[in-house]
Amino acid sequence: FFEFYPTEYVNDVYVISQHEKMVGINVGLEIDLTGQVCADSLGYRFYSGIGGQVDFIRGAALSRGGKAIIAMPSSAKNGEVSRIVPHLTEGAGVVTTRGDVHYVVTEYGTAYLHGKSIRKRCLDLINIAHPKFRNQLIQAAKEQKYIYEDQIELVWEQISYPEELEHYDTLYDGTQIFFRPVKPTDEPALSEMLYSLSSKSVRTRYMTHTMAFPHKDVQRLTNIDYRQDISIVGTVPMVSGDKIVAIAQYFLDPKTQAAEVAFIVQDEWQQKGMGTFLLDYITRIAEQRGVKSFYAKVLPINKPMLSIFHNSGYKVSTEFDGEVYSITYDLQKQEPKE
Repeated sequence: FFEFYPTEYVNDVYVISQHEKMVGINVGLEIDLTGQVCADSLGYRFYSGIGGQVDFIRGAALSRGGKAIIAMPSSAKNGEVSRIVPHLTEGAGVVTTRGDVHYVVTEYGTAYLHGKSIRKRCLDLINIAHPKFRNQLIQAAKEQKYIYEDQIELVWEQISYPEELEHYDTLYDGTQIFFRPVKPTDEPALSEMLYSLSSKSVRTRYMTHTMAFPHKDVQRLTNIDYRQDISIVGTVPMVSGDKIVAIAQYFLDPKTQAAEVAFIVQDEWQQKGMGTFLLDYITRIAEQRGVKSFYAKVLPINKPMLSIFHNSGYKVSTEFDGEVYSITYDLQKQEPKE
């Protein structure tokens, strides 16, 4: 049976919110870099009415376990126009305010904006824009002082996210970790992880006692050329977004096809098998891409990392200069199993 009610009831925010796990999916014509959504007009020309968008956005957000979603293609006019824009078109009306927007979804991914700073909103939205418009949006965001003026820009081919490298794995203690390539939007989360490291972890990774990780350095770790280099982060889900608990990277020298490799695992996540998995995982990626060898500098006090290398099953050469071990890890020669 069907029951019919007036819009005063059906679109009542309180009524909508009483449904657990209510998902409100609405569309937008364009969204600016701060999260304001236009859904009813093209400039001064009205395209449609407001409908129940605001009611269901707010009702779903108030629902226990609910989600408020704005879904839209990243571009219009056969890819000639970006729907994610520096500012709304003159005359366009704001249907859903930046304070109400939670999730924005395009064919390039999902951006969670609720409670985020303007800088983070910009980077998250640019990350789900059509790749050919991303640098234009970065330039506009710089001009509007929304993001750092030195924010790294990459060409389209460099920023095609390798979704096929996403992977779930279970640690020794049964915890499931989501491993994926790093994204430019990971800079705040990676900074948070780096600043949470103990002085010993900083020393073993960077061979220094410095505890400063400025924006200009961290952004180099999150803005990479996926065609050449690899950076895999291990994440656990949080209400505010992914929490990064580990990162493994290699940076390739195209002339020698040898890559420098490095790992960081947050202190409370060490001794759970994450380092072993990360070395194995980026080794498989490197082999598929024709990388010949890894090399790394490891301090003598970093015995867990030395053990991971030597137990990898590959031929490992080690030289010690009195202070640091130089490790060479040959991807073309596996040690015979006993």
